[in-house]
Amino acid sequence: MDGLKTTAESFVRNDYDKCIAGVVAIPENDKFRIYVAWGWESMAKKQHFAFSRSRETYKIVNDSIIEKTANYGYEMYNETEIKKLFGWLL
Repeated sequence: MDGLKTTAESFVRNDYDKCIAGVVAIPENDKFRIYVAWGWESMAKKQHFAFSRSRETYKIVNDSIIEKTANYGYEMYNETEIKKLFGWLL
C-alpha cells in the first residue's frame, strides 16, 4: 500500500482491519465516481492512508461500493489530485 501521511484523527474500521478515513463521490454522467482514503489499522493509527478511485461509476453510494473501491479501485498516485479531493485530510 502506497499512501500519504495525513492529519486524519478518526476513521471507521471494518471487520478485516481496513480503515476508511474519507469518501468522496463526484458526479460523472448521471452516476458517481467514488474516491476512498483507506489504510490497514496499523497504518491508520499512524495517520497513513492510501487513496483509491473506483473502476466504474455508480448510481448509489453505500458501504459495499466503498469497500469495493478500497479493495479493487485504481490506486491514486497524483498528489495534486489527492489534495483536491481530500484536502481536509492533508
